[in-house]
Amino acid sequence: MLVYDISNTKVVFKQSSIVIINGDILDLQKLKKCMQDVQDVYHLSGMLGTSELFNDPHRAVDINIHGALNVLEAAIQMGVEKLFYPTKPNEWKNLYSATVQTVEHCCLAFQQAYGLDVRILKLWNVYGPHQKLYPVRKAVPMFIFQALHGLPLEVYGDGSQMVELLYVEEAGRVIIDYVHLPRVFNEPLEVGFGTKMTVNELAKAIIQLCDSSSRIVHVPMRRGEAFIQKFTYLDNITRYLDHFIPTPLHEGLKRTIKYYREISLDEVVQTKRFYYGNR
Repeated sequence: MLVYDISNTKVVFKQSSIVIINGDILDLQKLKKCMQDVQDVYHLSGMLGTSELFNDPHRAVDINIHGALNVLEAAIQMGVEKLFYPTKPNEWKNLYSATVQTVEHCCLAFQQAYGLDVRILKLWNVYGPHQKLYPVRKAVPMFIFQALHGLPLEVYGDGSQMVELLYVEEAGRVIIDYVHLPRVFNEPLEVGFGTKMTVNELAKAIIQLCDSSSRIVHVPMRRGEAFIQKFTYLDNITRYLDHFIPTPLHEGLKRTIKYYREISLDEVVQTKRFYYGNR
């Protein structure tokens, strides 16, 4: 397996056969070189953020859209058989939603025009160990960090927004199994296992599992965040993977909490400085 990543962060993989190449998806020639003799491509790179991308919209468009077009073009030119792309089911009025929806349409256009076997999954809220605490703020790791360190759990809005959580390991299994299904899909599928809950319920569960005395506080909604979360499922991947058993939510949260309990003191200090330094 080959991992192509711009980050210099050391990633821990269990398999010793994984090769990591430092590279940028804006570098078309290097992408093409790396795709020589490659059968499947999983395009997982991009700029994330709900409100964060408003700070650098041109770079967000450049990386998320132009970078994805480079991946598509390289895949076509190098004879890649299948390309996977993850997108999101909830369409918010922010740059991340706009860019991933654009790429979703581009993927389907390339499939129709060139015959590239494209597999698109609309993933809900993926969580688990190794999810970064900053600069993009995600509910599960931030709530755990706040609960473990006795800080208030900051919930955007009134907390009645719905989330559907998907543990990272089962997300990986679903993606790989989906890519290897022996048929062609002409439309995206959604991943849903019925693990819906409100943000308030999630925060309370994390406080309990962390055995924390932290309290919940409500703060204003972020730019680009929708108050109402709509669950309007398309064709669900679970009907094609009927053998799949999802990780129970409390088990996934316990594993995730264990990881954040063991992060280094430097990471704790950096996180507090990033979010609370100017307060």
